[in-house]
Amino acid sequence: MASIHLSDSTTITSDTCSMRQETQTDSTYFSKFPGLFADELQYALRLEMDGKVVLVDYDKFMGHFVPLPDKTVSLPRDELRGLRLEDVAVGSESTMYPVLADKLNQPWLCPGYHFVTTSDAASLEDPSNRRLIGGLYPVAETPEAGSCSDWASIEISIECQADEVSGDPFEDTMDSGLPNTDDRREILQRMTTVSSVVFVKQQRTHHFTVIVCGSSARISRWDHAGVVTTKKFNYKEEPEKLAEFFWRFARLSPAQRGHDTSVVRVLEGTEDYKLMQERAEEPRLLLEIHPVQEHAREAFRESLKGSRWWKIQVDDESSRESDPSAPTTPRFFLVGKPHFAARGLAGRGTRGYVAIDLQNPKRPFVYLKDAWRVAHTGIHKEGETLTYLNKEGVRNIPTKECHGDVGLSQTTMSQTIWREENPDALTCPLKTHTHYRLVVREVGLPMSEFQNAQELIFLVARCISAHGDAYRKGIMHRDISAGNVLILVTESVDAQGNLCTHRDGMLTDWELSKSVQDGQIDVLRQPDRTVCIIVTKLWGNETDQSS
Repeated sequence: MASIHLSDSTTITSDTCSMRQETQTDSTYFSKFPGLFADELQYALRLEMDGKVVLVDYDKFMGHFVPLPDKTVSLPRDELRGLRLEDVAVGSESTMYPVLADKLNQPWLCPGYHFVTTSDAASLEDPSNRRLIGGLYPVAETPEAGSCSDWASIEISIECQADEVSGDPFEDTMDSGLPNTDDRREILQRMTTVSSVVFVKQQRTHHFTVIVCGSSARISRWDHAGVVTTKKFNYKEEPEKLAEFFWRFARLSPAQRGHDTSVVRVLEGTEDYKLMQERAEEPRLLLEIHPVQEHAREAFRESLKGSRWWKIQVDDESSRESDPSAPTTPRFFLVGKPHFAARGLAGRGTRGYVAIDLQNPKRPFVYLKDAWRVAHTGIHKEGETLTYLNKEGVRNIPTKECHGDVGLSQTTMSQTIWREENPDALTCPLKTHTHYRLVVREVGLPMSEFQNAQELIFLVARCISAHGDAYRKGIMHRDISAGNVLILVTESVDAQGNLCTHRDGMLTDWELSKSVQDGQIDVLRQPDRTVCIIVTKLWGNETDQSS
């Protein structure tokens, strides 16, 4: 997995599907992977959900994830029954979507939101390849019916399937909750892919989906540990259940709906917006003559195209290195779309950004890594490892600027529900992931940017040397790959005023490193991790290998 990487091949976004002005060059996920590879990708996404499905009763699901609003608001039971969702005809999917949307588009049910049917396919030249999907959107950001889905705005993804059995992506009679036929597995693949795209396109902690299959329905909540889904219920016999979910959802806080509230939009015309434009277009100069860090500026400029812009908060824990009880210090960074985004849902979900540090907006660009770290005993935060190695003088590794967990409660919930449902189990197949951010000072180039064979040998040798230095200080990297050995470009001006450029190797991504002291190297912290070799072979070197 790459983190500090400036290669277009590592981003899963593409620019083929025209949408509204805000995301005009943003496309659907599927268009990036035509033909068989798209099928293989979706298969890999579904495969990573094996063992990560939790089935619960409707009431427990609602109590945990979709609570009632405060006591001053009464549940309109008569109105919910009056929607008569039981009248939705079970025919083809294309007829179910508009009828369902029409019944749900009542101003009192989800005020401020609108249900619409769109397409998940960007290839409008091939209408036979288009698949419909329903969605709940904020009114101001609702795409036109029949156009491409806007993954950057969708709140709830809704899937309709005509058949009650073959259209169901889960199975209540199986302990695993997984379907046992290929048709049903394909639907699970599709829903997993849609949720994965939403996580990439938005700043999210979790995402809700609804599947209507025949006369039955399920409501699901996806996070980086897995998916919790209701057992199948008959919405024709109990129509108020589905309607109540939407009514409650529209009255949740942004955090309860799954939005990461530590990130805010940068809107056009604001000072932050103007700063991002300026830094993207104007080179940073040494001695007012020599442009420097141009590779990072170009990457930052590209990240602003066809994307929303964000201000990200990092709760810096650096002060706790000397005093564990010290409070965190908020730091803020401006970013566009991620340059790197791991393909997958269950796992670390790593994204990497070239960023502006608002503590010193004119300083060089930095690199911000956003990930859902595995929060298990014995696994140190990457920033802690880099702090130690930086203090020990290990060369050719990133320099930690700041790091910390996000907020107080951004930890996955699926594993907690699994344990409640399986109280006698000795181990849980779902990992606990906590949202975490790390900022380093270096923005590297991919090793593929080497100039000749001689330089390549030198750069790799320098990365090997870095690993040797770290090992002598008691740390083993354990995740060396082509994406984790980068080129570090440093620039300076000599006594004659000439710009001097030095290229060196840099070994990055110390997230999975382990201490070699006190025999800890033999302790299995994630014994199931090797299963990801299968997914890695399907995805190539861009996968998130932590699930």
